[in-house]
Amino acid sequence: MAKFSNSNNSLYLNVYIDQGSQDISANSSTVNWRLTVSRTGGYYTFNKQGDSSLSLNLDGRNVHSSSPSWETSGEEYTLARGSSSISHNSDGSKSFPFSCTFNPNNGIHGTITVSSTFTLSPIARSSWVNDNALSGDRRLGSLHTLTIDRKSSSFTHQVWYRVFGSDWIDLGKNHTTSVSLYPALTLHDTTPKPVQGQWIFVYGPIMEILKLEMIFTRMDGIWQYLTA
Repeated sequence: MAKFSNSNNSLYLNVYIDQGSQDISANSSTVNWRLTVSRTGGYYTFNKQGDSSLSLNLDGRNVHSSSPSWETSGEEYTLARGSSSISHNSDGSKSFPFSCTFNPNNGIHGTITVSSTFTLSPIARSSWVNDNALSGDRRLGSLHTLTIDRKSSSFTHQVWYRVFGSDWIDLGKNHTTSVSLYPALTLHDTTPKPVQGQWIFVYGPIMEILKLEMIFTRMDGIWQYLTA
């Protein structure tokens, strides 16, 4: 756990934070935290009346408030601990501010605040298809293999394609890193002219849908794929 501390009159408030599990479909991470007090020197200090105050804010949201009893003569004393869910940005990144405030309320030590920023590991949000992802001879009726740059081992994909404005052809779900396709010879009859195509990426929870619009043209009697 990362440790952040501040003090007042030799009493330290310590905030420990680390990243727990990630939920890819929810685009969020679990953050584990622990709040302690400790002191330098050898004398005993305490408040056992339960009228101290403690609060923790993560990413602008209060996740803990209490009035703990505590004591320390140098050792760390745990005031509170817990876990909280933090949502990531739409691109999967996340750094969030936090602030913890403790009022010992024992007439010896003043209010202590610890504030900083914590950065979470990013969550992969999108698989992708590179320009050279489609292998094959680019001829209708022959085998082609599409390679998917999968950003997380938990991602599966549904892949569709169409040629010349045809209906979308569904290659099925649960593809991981590649899928094979055989564009039918009859697809050249769909429209008299090739149209500009592109990869269309749509993200859904866990399932990613990759749509490919292929460009073919007649070349010496053969309908052939043209790379853009």
